[in-house]
Amino acid sequence: MNLYCQDESRFGLFTRAGKGITAKGVKPVCAFQQVFQYTYVFGAYSPISGDNFQLNYPVVLATPSGIFLDHLQRIDLKSSRS
Repeated sequence: MNLYCQDESRFGLFTRAGKGITAKGVKPVCAFQQVFQYTYVFGAYSPISGDNFQLNYPVVLATPSGIFLDHLQRIDLKSSRS
């Protein structure tokens, strides 16, 4: 039997408009496009054997943890057979 610790994280890019320097009373004008880019990472690590498994998702679906656990189970069953 093997023990796994699981966690998920979101990594992303969020653009922000910074401050601009202009003459007093003049509003700065600059091109700006709001962009959100994210990826979601699900990972499981075994402190007993050192095995690890990660899945990256571009978007979170309704049941990403269920899909992740199905893949983890297949990987763990293959390693326990060998």
